[in-house]
Amino acid sequence: MYTNSITIKKLFGQDRCLAVPLFQRPYVWSRERQWEPLWNDVLRVADRTLAGIDAKPHFLGAIVSDQVKTKTGSVDTRLVIDGQQRLTTLQLLLAAFRDAVADIPPDKYHKSLVKLTANDDPLSESPEERLKVWPTNVDRKTFDEVMAAGSVTAVQKLLPAKTQKKGVEVDDVPHIVGAYIYFHETIRDWLKPAEADQVETLRAPVKFSPSVPVRFSPYDGEENLGFLYF
Repeated sequence: MYTNSITIKKLFGQDRCLAVPLFQRPYVWSRERQWEPLWNDVLRVADRTLAGIDAKPHFLGAIVSDQVKTKTGSVDTRLVIDGQQRLTTLQLLLAAFRDAVADIPPDKYHKSLVKLTANDDPLSESPEERLKVWPTNVDRKTFDEVMAAGSVTAVQKLLPAKTQKKGVEVDDVPHIVGAYIYFHETIRDWLKPAEADQVETLRAPVKFSPSVPVRFSPYDGEENLGFLYF
């Protein structure tokens, strides 16, 4: 077993697909137990960054992966044995943040988040390889649609008509949709009070997100154990 330390920028910034095998359970994380604690941790680090204070690494849990042999020209693919809930949640948070700042200048913040949420390998011929995380079967369609929607309005339109009419409660919709909506609404609410200093406010989490220390391992012919921090 081999471990190595890389950053979120290298983990999600490179063209790489983290594929969840079919035997893994679907995405089940929820607002009270996981999304809110994660966002509070992100916010605490972002606020310290804004204040010019160094933040200590925060442990998120372990990741176990296995290298997948792919054809020449295919995106580097890792099979996620453990850690898919965390990886999926981080992608939904980054996508929500990407869409929340899409109309806020300068666009370099939006572009940096696009790079962290989508692969861009012109040689790849597989549609699923454009995503950083490829969930298990039951979640693939919803995850793909949410990641490609581009706005919270478009994501809400993915819900049944009855749900749209009565209002969206994140606890009553599919977990993947609920996570995106929760993070998008929370991020927009966090940005509102700081309209005058919005650029600086954006810089903190965008700068912070790619700098999360991660232990993630390259291929050594065995399962690989990593430790995820920020």
